[in-house]
Amino acid sequence: MCGRGGEGWRKPSLATCRNEIDDILKASLFVLYQPMQNAFKMRKRVEKVKHVVVKSLDMQLSI
Repeated sequence: MCGRGGEGWRKPSLATCRNEIDDILKASLFVLYQPMQNAFKMRKRVEKVKHVVVKSLDMQLSI
């Protein structure tokens, strides 16, 4: 990073580094999240699956 007066390289401030890291993380989240969001929007609707389990106690108590 160059200074304003054209002096040599300066070490970036901690806030600048944090901002750049935040931008990188936000971009990576978009890359991961967007295809997943598209997949959820485009999925087909199906009926909910009802699990039918025969319980042994229910079978013994049935009249």
